[in-house]
Amino acid sequence: MTQIHWISAELTRHLGEQDLNEGVDLDSSGAIEEGERTDTNGNGTVETREWLAFLRRNKSPLRELGGFFNYYFSYGQAFLPDSLLHDLLYVESEMATEEQIAASYQKVETVLNEVFPYLSQRVFTPRERLQLVYDAMIKSSFSMAWDAPISLFTQNIAIDSLDCDTASYVALTVAHEFSWPVYLVNAPWHYFVRWQDESGTRFNMDFATQGNIWPDEHYIENYDFTTEQVESGVYLQNHSYERLLATFYLNRAVEKYRLGDDEGAISDYNIVIGFDSKYFMAYINRGLANYRLGNYDEAIADFNIAMELSPTRYESYTNLGIVEAVLGNRQEAMEYLNHGVEEGETYARAYLTRGLVLLVLRNYEDARSDFDRAVELDPQNPAGYAGLAAVYQITGNTEEAARNLQRAQELGAGQ
Repeated sequence: MTQIHWISAELTRHLGEQDLNEGVDLDSSGAIEEGERTDTNGNGTVETREWLAFLRRNKSPLRELGGFFNYYFSYGQAFLPDSLLHDLLYVESEMATEEQIAASYQKVETVLNEVFPYLSQRVFTPRERLQLVYDAMIKSSFSMAWDAPISLFTQNIAIDSLDCDTASYVALTVAHEFSWPVYLVNAPWHYFVRWQDESGTRFNMDFATQGNIWPDEHYIENYDFTTEQVESGVYLQNHSYERLLATFYLNRAVEKYRLGDDEGAISDYNIVIGFDSKYFMAYINRGLANYRLGNYDEAIADFNIAMELSPTRYESYTNLGIVEAVLGNRQEAMEYLNHGVEEGETYARAYLTRGLVLLVLRNYEDARSDFDRAVELDPQNPAGYAGLAAVYQITGNTEEAARNLQRAQELGAGQ
């Protein structure tokens, strides 16, 4: 590895662009002094051990630079300098407090220390090793969830709750410390880890579902994508370093969007796509941010790229339908929305989206049918009941309107 993202990004932020393969002019003297060299063995590559030596030699001047270097030296030295945990927390440090950064390092170190003593007792199989990591997370008071309402790792750590991607980050961090061949892998809107070594051992472990071992076919069948999309590199690939970084920036972008910072979210989605041009979720989410800003042409372009990458997912079609409806193109809107329901017939959100557009178009009977189907598919989602309440209120059935509105409020509509 010639560069480690958090180190190179932080050095560039403080000192400007430099050739980090030669060294770093920390004292701004105009020359690289002996202690500032990075490639100390002269082979043209800065290896992990050389970065570690550089950090140790230059602890004082790096601390003076401040920023994430202070976090690393204060809280992160239990982990190798090329640990993805540093990159992850570096990306999130723009939005996280020092206390959250410190707690994240400490909590993952607790998991690492829980695993370490067992490995000296006997030889563990690959599956047993990852099971040790899962058990260590549970012993460290983490609860596991398939999804979480918050996106940032530091926020999930603060509430001791990990979802599919954040639990996978912990597993990857621990695996890296022991040089285990473990990778992050994604399906649509879902992440898990894969052990794949040179001997041919290969399996997936899903930490968000109690550490279950699932074959690739499980994800293809249950997450609505095809083997062609696997072969084209959209899903089920072992994440490269660049794609890992893309995932970290994606989570930050999602949080910015949640907080209403659409321009900041778009900026981060641009970084994601720069790292990985096949990141389906980045195009969908950037399209939503562009839509909210009124950048309809850009939103349409994003949704069309997402559709090309993953034509069997409903999100691209339903989002295109919304934009076309806003632009007054009723026929095009309904074509996209109907296609979205065809592709997403088991997803409540596909029916909710079409139902909302039908409601605006005053097609109350079909809107009610879509909201009924959405409630059937996801009875805990308040949006379906809120949609039904609106239809019944407009059509004069005040009793049903009140009943559905009450149910929506009980489930948290508007919160």
